[in-house]
Formats: sequence, structure tokens, C-alpha cells
Amino acid sequence: MTCPRSCRVPNRNRTQELCLLADCLFPFRPVMEVPTDQPFTEEQARLYFKDIVLGIEYLHYQKIIHRDIKPSNLLLGDDGHVKIADFGVSNQFEGNDAQLSSTAGTPAFMAPEAISDSGKSFSGKALDVWAMGITLYCFVYGKCPFIDEYILSLHNKIKNKAVEFPEEPQISEELKEVIVRMLDKNPETRITVPEIKLHPWLTKFGEDPLPLEEEHCTVVEVTEEEVKNSVKTIPSLPAVILVKAMLRKRSFGNPFEVQARREERSMSAPGNLLMYVYLPLLVLSLSLELLNKGLKYHLGLKYSETSTLEQSKHLVVWMQLLPYLEPHPELM
Repeated sequence: MTCPRSCRVPNRNRTQELCLLADCLFPFRPVMEVPTDQPFTEEQARLYFKDIVLGIEYLHYQKIIHRDIKPSNLLLGDDGHVKIADFGVSNQFEGNDAQLSSTAGTPAFMAPEAISDSGKSFSGKALDVWAMGITLYCFVYGKCPFIDEYILSLHNKIKNKAVEFPEEPQISEELKEVIVRMLDKNPETRITVPEIKLHPWLTKFGEDPLPLEEEHCTVVEVTEEEVKNSVKTIPSLPAVILVKAMLRKRSFGNPFEVQARREERSMSAPGNLLMYVYLPLLVLSLSLELLNKGLKYHLGLKYSETSTLEQSKHLVVWMQLLPYLEPHPELM
């Protein structure tokens, strides 16, 4: 995607350039870890939320529902702008909106209609708006508005409990109003993204307007050459798993090393040496059987439908999807 509010992996021609993922993701960090006792000021929350609104508008324009908007999936770049990441549960749709019926995403950020027992389909766009409302609440209070350690109790609060605003920190009435409208339990009357863009709180009563949709949204057309370049040949699945684990840790250190040993080790060890040492250790420590199961898990294949890795000369993976794959349970 070309939107500056979403993170993309650039096309490369070299087949073994695993570091391209690190180049894309390492300059970013989650905009906030929830819960936190250091929430944003109202103005800082407004600036970050502007990026989110424009990013979601762009995704909806491309007919994509994110389905898992939350602070940990919003990456803050060195330029101070927020980019939307992790499309692991996203949905593509045709027409004006997605009509969803399945549950996906993070429980505390799920909309009431997504956890309803009615069995009715629901709007994908309204679903993203609800999660945006929860996220904005987190920005200014450092916690979610609906919290419970038991999932059924959490669902009950989401469906029935009104939003409550703590006395501290104090926020403006305009901010409270836009949060309440985003957390409208009725998706049909919930505020929409175009309406959020015009809200007085977000635009500072018109002093800081957001660009029109046609000014920052264009239809993405994918060519055959781009599709061809998006597929990379990886000669070693252990190398893929290593890079993926390092990306999750956001560190070039050994991702499988226990914390105690990490603290004992000198921090002066050169990164390249650590890379060359860790890779063979990983290859030795992970069994071929588990690697094979993990590959088939990610490719959506039945265990009996593919040959063993010993019979495979090359493994073709979609590099764009690699950072968002969930590890196979047996590899945890």
C-alpha cells in the first residue's frame, strides 16, 4: 500500500534479503503499551488520532477492514507519525461495506455486535470505528474503558455498561463526546469515519482540517510484476523463524535466550557475530518434525499433503505476511 499511515514491505529483487523486514519494522515501536500510568496529553492524542483516522479511511477506501485496531498495532515512526500494522485478521470486501459474522481481534477492543448471540451480520466499518474509540480512550486514560479478568464478564460490560470517564486526567467535553459517539453500542447510529474527520475536537473547531478523501486516497492497482516480486525464495525455514522471532523482540539479540543469561552476557558483543552464532544454534535446537508442522500450519495445509523439509529444496513464502504470522503452538 502507498498510504503513509500504513506500514508496507517494499519490493526487492534479491531473493535472500531477509533484512528487508527489519529495515521496515525496526524503526517503529508501538505508540503505547496498555495499561500505562503515562497516558498522552489531549493534544498529543489528537495528533496521533488524526493519523489513525486517515489510515482507516484509506483502508476502507481500499475495501479492507482491519478488525484489530489497538495501540500495540499502531507503530510510531521516527517522523512522529503513527502507522497502522498487523493485518492478520483483516477482511477484504466488495461493495460499500463488509458484512461480517465471525469474531476476531482483541477481546477488550471488540464491539458489542461482534460478541452478540443474535447471529446477525454486522458492519465492518462500524467495527473499526468502535476499536478506534477504545484506542482513543486508552490514549488519554492509559487503560481500556471495559476491563475484566473473566471473558464473559468483559463481554457483558462491553454490551451493557456505559462509558465512564475518570475525574483525572481531565479532558474536554468535545473529546468525551466523540469517544461516546464512537462507543455507541448501536452500530447503525455509531459515528462514521467521514463524520469523525469533521468533528470539532479532531479539527480544533476547523483550525486544523483533515484532507479530503480524494486528496489522499487512490485505488491501488497491483501489476503482475509486483506480484512476482512479492514472492521470495527462502532456502532455510530456520532462518525465517529466527528473523521472525527477532522482529517480535525488536532486537538483534538471541530471541530464545533466557533473561538471566541475557543479563549476564556482555552487551559489547558485535551484532553480526551474534547472528552467525545464533542461527546454527537454532537449527540444532528445533526438530525437523516441528519445523515441518509449523510450515504447514502457516500455509494452511494438512499434515499429510506435503513432503518433509528434507525433500524441499526451496520454501516460497509471502514476505509481506511474514511479520504477521502467528507461531505454531508446538513451536512456542
